[in-house]
Amino acid sequence: MGSREMEVVTSSYRKDFELKSMNNQALFSLFDMIICEPAIKQGKPNPDIFFVAKDRLAE
Repeated sequence: MGSREMEVVTSSYRKDFELKSMNNQALFSLFDMIICEPAIKQGKPNPDIFFVAKDRLAE
């Protein structure tokens, strides 16, 4: 089976995400992509943020 990309997807601003995750850099370095999309109007459980992630991976 081929490798799969893994990403973190959040509706936080990049600056806020970096502040919240600064103590876990080793963990977050394992991900292929970190998507910060504060323009998402509805957070979880609405799936919009995951559709954005799918589209970004396809680029």
